Amino acid sequence: MVLGWEPPGFLVGNDAASALTGVDPSDLIGSRLAEVWPELVEHAADPLGAALAGRATELSGVTLWPARTRLDLACSPLVDEGDGPAGMLIILREASPATSQMSDRDQAGVSELRRQIRNTLGVTRAVVRRSIQTSDTLEDLALHLDGRLDAIARVQSIFSSASAADADLSLVVAEELLALQIREDERVTLTGPDIRLPQRLGERLGLAIHELATNAIKYGALAMPSGRIAISWRVDEAIARRLVLTWKESGGLTQVGAPRRSGFGSELLLKTLPYEIKAEVSWDVEPTGLRCVIALPLGAAQARSASAT
Repeated sequence: MVLGWEPPGFLVGNDAASALTGVDPSDLIGSRLAEVWPELVEHAADPLGAALAGRATELSGVTLWPARTRLDLACSPLVDEGDGPAGMLIILREASPATSQMSDRDQAGVSELRRQIRNTLGVTRAVVRRSIQTSDTLEDLALHLDGRLDAIARVQSIFSSASAADADLSLVVAEELLALQIREDERVTLTGPDIRLPQRLGERLGLAIHELATNAIKYGALAMPSGRIAISWRVDEAIARRLVLTWKESGGLTQVGAPRRSGFGSELLLKTLPYEIKAEVSWDVEPTGLRCVIALPLGAAQARSASAT
């Protein structure tokens, strides 16, 4: 993913974008779009100009310097604090080598992929907008934004590498923890049945785990050698088959155990998750540490998967 900000297209890109395009990560922070990818500036679709005019564009089979890998790009407008167009967000995916000879089934798959990209763009816009609002400099923006974009990209990678349309909840949780160098051991435990999540739920829960884990490292259980985290999930059959995920910290700091009420983490947990996936979220700073519970409705397929284990 790459963010191009203001008319010059000042860039902020994550490691996944660097790997796909071959551009050095340092060149994806603060450089102008025309300096790194003049082919996008000169493209007939003018994706940056379209984004600044409030329009989204999709480009297929684009080759970008220096890797020259064929990529599909979904370019979406970003807004500033006054809701005016101020830049664009680019989601890059490696293009299929046979897009010109796709069957009806393949075309349906592409349509589903585009729908998923549009859904992903919704949560990504919220991530970018909130990060911009709380950043004073471009470097500060890159520092806070990169981890969140990478969290979204990791979930996308899980789903793109799987043959099914869903993925295991334990894998989504474990990947987010590993990205922050948190391993399942005597300090961190994961317990729960096998539950398959669609991409929409996986992206939102992946972001939630990222925010909770980052908070634990800075202010909570993982800020102290004695800290512990128990992450568990179950299916509640009593109320319309809900997934109930519990994040329980102990042995660490307790006075600032919950995300700041004005931060992106609290907005994600208390506003985005309830609005987008009908989740009920609570957190409490107990004497032993933070306890956060996320409960959300499961579809029939996910509920059957959990019941079968």
